[in-house]
Amino acid sequence: MNALLNTRDNQLNIVLQQLYFSKKCSYFYISLLVVSFLLIVVTIYDGFKVADSALFIALELILNLLISGDFLCRLKLVGFRKYFVSNAGHYRWWNFFDAFVVLTCNLLFILSVALK
Repeated sequence: MNALLNTRDNQLNIVLQQLYFSKKCSYFYISLLVVSFLLIVVTIYDGFKVADSALFIALELILNLLISGDFLCRLKLVGFRKYFVSNAGHYRWWNFFDAFVVLTCNLLFILSVALK
């Protein structure tokens, strides 16, 4: 049974490597930036209030799911410890910041929807 799980784990790592090292990955990040920019513009236009539009909330949800999924895939690909600490034992502060941003975005989204 462990061999089967190990094979599936290796196949998932191969798929993740193919995705992250392809040109399509940069299109994914560019589309995330465009959607984020548009949502920020709408938020500024609405006077920094949570938009009541179902489309706005759906786009925010999709954006949060995508950045969370991307973060989890990178953690899976590199490994939890290696993601945050280099082989030389140095902390990778940029990755700590990345984790902070992902968690903060998700918490703010949940709070903004729950407290609406």
